[in-house]
Amino acid sequence: MAALVAALSACAHTPPEQTAAYRCDSGRDLSVTYRAPDIAIVQMGPRQIEMQAADHPVGTRYVGQQLQWVVQARDGERVGTLFTRGYDGDPGAIAERCLETQRH
Repeated sequence: MAALVAALSACAHTPPEQTAAYRCDSGRDLSVTYRAPDIAIVQMGPRQIEMQAADHPVGTRYVGQQLQWVVQARDGERVGTLFTRGYDGDPGAIAERCLETQRH
């Protein structure tokens, strides 16, 4: 019984999954599904890239094998930047700059 109560309690504290739509400077649309606080799945056309949360001094950073996604609030808007993955896990070159257009 205690295990059941603990499992239900953990479920109650899990944040809901959210999906955000972004319009990028290149004209490309992409969406990001945020699962819990530590996983983001970036959808670019047919390609899905799962990324794990990582430390970042400003905003939130998610790291995949080849790309990184950094989300920051600027002037009341959420801005996402997709980077290639640089050396030692640092962000590399900017692949896309995107503005959040919708969240649900």
